[in-house]
Amino acid sequence: MRMPALHPLALLSATCCLAVGWLSAQGTAPLQSPVEAARSFLAGLPESALSEAQVPFDAPRRSQWAFVPGDRKGLRLKDMGKEQRDLAHQLLRSSLSSQGYLKAGAIMSLESTLRQLEERSGRRADHRDPELYWWTVFGRPGEGPWAWKVEGHHLSLNFSFFGNEVVAATPLFLGSNPAIVPDGPQAGWQVLAAEQELGLALFRSLNPNQQAKARIADQAPADIASGPGTRLPEKTVGLAASDLTAGQERKLQELIQTYLDNLQEYRVNAEWRRIKRAGWDKIHFAWAGGDKIGEAHYYRIHGPTFLIEYDNIQNGANHVHTIWHDPKNDFGRDWLRRHYQESHSPAKESNPD
Repeated sequence: MRMPALHPLALLSATCCLAVGWLSAQGTAPLQSPVEAARSFLAGLPESALSEAQVPFDAPRRSQWAFVPGDRKGLRLKDMGKEQRDLAHQLLRSSLSSQGYLKAGAIMSLESTLRQLEERSGRRADHRDPELYWWTVFGRPGEGPWAWKVEGHHLSLNFSFFGNEVVAATPLFLGSNPAIVPDGPQAGWQVLAAEQELGLALFRSLNPNQQAKARIADQAPADIASGPGTRLPEKTVGLAASDLTAGQERKLQELIQTYLDNLQEYRVNAEWRRIKRAGWDKIHFAWAGGDKIGEAHYYRIHGPTFLIEYDNIQNGANHVHTIWHDPKNDFGRDWLRRHYQESHSPAKESNPD
């Protein structure tokens, strides 16, 4: 039976969401553009907090990311007042779909659940805190290149812009521990349910020959291959999309759509156009590990314009990591490089018109 992935009542009942105190207010606030939301967020901060929340666009941390617990640079949710938290969440809503926003909020709220589970088992869990998430704006919103990010345990969202235009929304990391809450008030709560269930459904739909092509290892790897500080895999491996039946292709499309649906609709449409232009037949689906709930498993979907990785390996296969990369354009690198080359070419400089 499929567990409810993100039922609003489950979110509203979570004690951590009540403690942070943002969900119900944000549900009725008007949606702003990222530029408007970033400007409002910065305008609502005192000078002392502003120095933490806003740094130059070329600050090295803009192109750095992590998903493990630990301190970050930026402005912590813990250090914001209620109005500032509301503005921070309006910024989060501005760059995500309602689905993506609820997932991000649920991942933060799971820190309270994880803390309760660890303390119950006798472990110290002071570092499990739904307020240990950091917001940073790079540059001046709406003026040339700028960016913003929010990051903490199991969450790294990175958005790059030129003026009002989104030029990149990657890397985008979402994780969940526990993947399925085992007991307590949130028992059965599964934040990243679709990512697991659709991946399993696609692999199980393959015939033995297809599964043999898709399988890259009998045992799932220790973690995603494209984590912080690593070089993204360049070679596609596994089963080509051109080797799928029509029904299997629909399953693959639905799985990719699940990841894209975390973003605003206009960004989803733009990404699908890029995927189709680059060639659907160049996409590969790879699998490692078991194919049953409770067995460690991993999959990768890799095409010219994107890399998706999913693993459920740790804690008895009840701990999920997911990532969406743009191999060439994480943090807007490729777009900004091309923009710089075009705007500083000899022809442009000699003939500004």
